[in-house]
Amino acid sequence: MPKFKATVCRTSFGFHEIEVEADTERQAKVKILDEAGDYEFSEKSADYSIVYDLVEKVENPPRYTVYSQNGMHYIYDSIKQHTISSTLLGYNNEFKNKRKAKIAADKLNKTK
Repeated sequence: MPKFKATVCRTSFGFHEIEVEADTERQAKVKILDEAGDYEFSEKSADYSIVYDLVEKVENPPRYTVYSQNGMHYIYDSIKQHTISSTLLGYNNEFKNKRKAKIAADKLNKTK
């Protein structure tokens, strides 16, 4: 059976009431949006969509892929089905830069 891949975007919806002090409504909106990152939102629902409706057939899917969670980026081994530690790859900490994680995954895919 042929394999296909697409980039999927997950848009989640959560709500939190935030109160600020401000001189104008515009200033209040700016402050509220600025403070929103300081709060936890419990997800109530989510939508999934295929980005750009681009789907392509995969002949040989890569073994190592990058996924992101909570602002950090990780390399996933699809054969062993686990995440590879960045420290095992010679990095001091987890990947904060997705581009660096992608470069590391590409290097691993070339050595398999």
